[in-house]
Amino acid sequence: MLQSLYNRDTHSTYQIRYVLDTKWFKRWKKYVGYESCDAFNVGQQESHPGPIDNLPLLEDCTGKLKEYLIDELDYQLVPLNAWNKLVSYYGLVDNQMPIERFVVEQGMFVKHCEIEVYRLEIKMCQKQFQSEYVIRSMSRADVLGDVLETLRFIFDVPLDVEIKLYYKYLSNSMEHLTKMESTIQEAAIYDGQVIAFEAYKNGNLVQTSYKPVSKEINSEVLKQKKNVAKPDAASSTGDATPDQMLTVGKSLFNRCCEPCFRGNKESVTFSWCCDCEETLCSVCDEAHRINKVSLSHTAVAVDKISSTSPISVSSYVLCDTHPELSVEFYCSEHSLLCCRTCIQTVHRTCNIVSIEDVSKKAKQSALFEKLCIDVKELFHDTEQLKARHSKNLDEINQQELVITSKIKQLKVLFDNHFENLKSKLENKMKEVKQKAVSNVNWNENTVDKLLISLQNHNNNLQFVLDHGSNKHAFILANILKPEVEKKETEINELIALERKIDIELKTKVDALYLKNSFKILGTIEILETAIDFKTIRPSIAQSLKSKEEK
Repeated sequence: MLQSLYNRDTHSTYQIRYVLDTKWFKRWKKYVGYESCDAFNVGQQESHPGPIDNLPLLEDCTGKLKEYLIDELDYQLVPLNAWNKLVSYYGLVDNQMPIERFVVEQGMFVKHCEIEVYRLEIKMCQKQFQSEYVIRSMSRADVLGDVLETLRFIFDVPLDVEIKLYYKYLSNSMEHLTKMESTIQEAAIYDGQVIAFEAYKNGNLVQTSYKPVSKEINSEVLKQKKNVAKPDAASSTGDATPDQMLTVGKSLFNRCCEPCFRGNKESVTFSWCCDCEETLCSVCDEAHRINKVSLSHTAVAVDKISSTSPISVSSYVLCDTHPELSVEFYCSEHSLLCCRTCIQTVHRTCNIVSIEDVSKKAKQSALFEKLCIDVKELFHDTEQLKARHSKNLDEINQQELVITSKIKQLKVLFDNHFENLKSKLENKMKEVKQKAVSNVNWNENTVDKLLISLQNHNNNLQFVLDHGSNKHAFILANILKPEVEKKETEINELIALERKIDIELKTKVDALYLKNSFKILGTIEILETAIDFKTIRPSIAQSLKSKEEK
């Protein structure tokens, strides 16, 4: 093992080396008598090096390797087999991860193998939103395809979305990266360089921002969160603790004012504009309310909003046919929301009205009120359905106990012969119970999904009712209308198929019967009984009636 510890003269590409603190390594050498002068210390407890500790090599705040460390002076590079033996003998300090490095091929013209102790730190971002970047360390031997997949993971870009890579080579110039098989070194990407991506869906550029899911957020975002220790304060000059920084940002309203942040200023959020879908400080809020463009916007003070995660109405206002455009008009003939392109093509001869005009009293409209009532009632009916399932399962379990008790009473009459029949009957009971439970639970997943979906619709409608604009109410009502009708149809079908499941023991065995030969004790069957909902909705009752007539 000692010889393998310094076996560095035969490097080949992608071999693994582990970084080891030199101070710990010297203590270890003294403990094992690596040098002849330390022979008298071999095995002495006071010389024991303890678990491997690389903390002196790491920065306190980031956990990355300190800069300007020198090989053999500050750290040792240990092969994989030697590292495994050291860890098995001495262990590793809690909460520390091994520092793993690879042997990579260096040089553009004269190639040579070298251990890559310091990896490249690359700034990754979306091309249209370069202020929100993530710093990720990558090996020079990684190919651009690895960079693309890393970006897809960090920014949670769906697999059906195409990604194009660009790298920044001047302050305002980007160049397209096309050779995904090239390594980072071959692409001449250097430490600290910006790699941006564009997302395309169905050939169209995605204009919305993909938010990074990684904890390695850029310094600007950390800086804006740093001073928000008191959400109700106008400003703060004290630094937030690490725990506070982790907490801040989870709530939408603990962020800084977004217009101020774009202007490189810092201020605490005061209100939320439902139309712009961004936070505003008190100064920006006042300007927002008197600006001609945003005069009709609905801005709500954050302390008056009960939800910390208001719905994003921007997800509703994009046209289904032309996802790069927002819906601005309403076709009364087809009852559809449409964009400018739609009214020039599909709805060219239709009666088109501006959403701004038609949605002025949407929250007081019969459609919106009916949707609120329908979603609540459907949610209540689905809850009842789930409660009945739970009750039926309890009854089945109770019936199992009753049947088991009857079987035990019969056992006294049948003695040893009964044991064999009892075993068969109990096995049958378990089989029938399993089938009964399966019959009860066959549509449980569908009911759960309906509950979740209807709960979301209910929350969205309640939020728009309490805090949204009439425009939002109108758009949301028209979008949810077919969805709610679809959910109502699903509830109708589930209730029509609903049956009460029971298991029951049937037997003809008595004292007289026992005098004769017998082969079985009885049978256990499933009894299905249709459920009569007392508070059933009229549309559901009609659906049940039509199914019964068929």
